[in-house]
Amino acid sequence: MSTSAELIQDPLAEIAEERRLQYFRNLLKDFKKEVSTKVERFALFREWLDQLSDDVITRSYQEHYNPTYLNLLSVFGAELPPEDIHVLAIKSIKAKLWNECEYYFHLSQLLDVVKSRQNGKRSATDHILIRLKGWDSGLIHSLLQRGRGLLICSFRFGAVRYLPSETALLGFSLLEAVNKPTHETMQAAFASLGPCSNGEPPASSEASHPQPENIRLLRTVNAEDERCTVEIVNALKRHEIIGLCIEGNTGSDGPWGDTSRSTIRFLGHSISAKNGAARLAAALGAPILPVMALKDGDASGQLVFSEPIIPPAGLKRSANEEFVEATMQSLYTLLERYVRQYPEQWEGWSALHRWRLHEAEAAASDQASGNTSPQEIAALLRAGRRFRVNQRRVAQLHTKAGLTWVDLNTLKGFQSPKWAERENVLAVLSEPQGLDLNWINNSSHDRDWQEKICLLLAHLQQSGLIASS
Repeated sequence: MSTSAELIQDPLAEIAEERRLQYFRNLLKDFKKEVSTKVERFALFREWLDQLSDDVITRSYQEHYNPTYLNLLSVFGAELPPEDIHVLAIKSIKAKLWNECEYYFHLSQLLDVVKSRQNGKRSATDHILIRLKGWDSGLIHSLLQRGRGLLICSFRFGAVRYLPSETALLGFSLLEAVNKPTHETMQAAFASLGPCSNGEPPASSEASHPQPENIRLLRTVNAEDERCTVEIVNALKRHEIIGLCIEGNTGSDGPWGDTSRSTIRFLGHSISAKNGAARLAAALGAPILPVMALKDGDASGQLVFSEPIIPPAGLKRSANEEFVEATMQSLYTLLERYVRQYPEQWEGWSALHRWRLHEAEAAASDQASGNTSPQEIAALLRAGRRFRVNQRRVAQLHTKAGLTWVDLNTLKGFQSPKWAERENVLAVLSEPQGLDLNWINNSSHDRDWQEKICLLLAHLQQSGLIASS
């Protein structure tokens, strides 16, 4: 047996396939472990991820695949065939999993450098501090000199995870608003460093060279904590930087809360998005600096700074709302441009359906649908017509409950009715040959059966989910 095969088999043999990803996540986020113990496992993770088959992802990691495929299909279904969208979904999932684990491994290396210096030792880790190209420290300093703090607005895209830590390494004090799991992970990372040698964290500086110890300039706040806004406001008043991923879409009222939201056009859909970044800018006069972090290799990326958004002074209430709405739309328009160009780099594909305004899209869909009767379906069948799934309208997802159709317009789910479970009607409609009168007759000679099938087909066609040919 080869060394490579042993590496894959031995450590993972006792771990069920659907638990392996969590195994690697837990290991790489355990900052109490020595970095030396993670090196081999990190290499193993990469090999495991590279060899992870499409079939395993669709079967064992449905919580990743199904929403990603569904949302990609809802955006690119008119441009790409389902097969290409499946390939793109697999690429997007693997990129997201790799980016997350890669970052936490390199963060472990960075923390090891800091710990070694604290102990008067030299780290054995050859760690490159700055992995993102295109930093514009002069622009950041000029915006901070306005005396209103600064909101750096980024997106769950590409190499974004390196952005907050490298901002700190360059000498800028930054408070990052993150969700609860990320906050807890980062708190564990900082705790592993122990107290500062002099009891005080480093102060912001304009150092020309990044310093490992400056990682302490990065702090995180739980975006779901009710005190989050107060901490952010206080940091801005101290003329510090706030880091936000604007499409994180959570807050103190949770991801399902309806406060501080804007309706935005994004990727062909109407979505409801949290607008806290724009509201903070308007209320405190803080400039917004949008930035994309394009991934261009392993643990490296290219920063693209967009034109800063400067809120006008003395905004009145109505003008304030206009600024908020215009700002949020411009940020999502920027994101859409990059998402369409580099779709596999956006990590929001698994969440897009949760932001959509279903009611508005469902109403438009209902207005476009015509009425279809079972009698009309029966006549078409007798005329030799076949019915097949409308692939541009339906996402076909394999779930634990069996094949499920999801209407891309309304996001309603459909499964074969109980009386047709044995024949699995949706699966037949999903096949290239589709469903015709011969199939109905061969399935059952019961008249009630035929009437039920025609009624079901009428409902599906009226909903736009199937078409005849």
